[in-house]
Amino acid sequence: MNQAYTTPGVLSFVKQNNCYWFIDVIMSYQTKRFVEENEFQVWKFLKNKTGNGCKVICEDGDDNQIIIQRIPFTDCEQTEFTFWLQNNTIYLPEEH
Repeated sequence: MNQAYTTPGVLSFVKQNNCYWFIDVIMSYQTKRFVEENEFQVWKFLKNKTGNGCKVICEDGDDNQIIIQRIPFTDCEQTEFTFWLQNNTIYLPEEH
């Protein structure tokens, strides 16, 4: 996948929460065959207990983890959120 589209809901969310980088993380893994071969992907942001960093998890939609990446620092105020990726589109679960 060379390009993904984002819904207006995702664009509004990342702007409000200063987390455009989350889209970059999602897209950077799309070059990995073991990620790209999953037509439906669940991308989760989970802030760590100290509140400084976070964990990014990608699942296949059946709760099977594909990726876990620890991010040492984030200024995103959210404690957790989820984006879905399907058909080259990143969207919020409530936009489905």
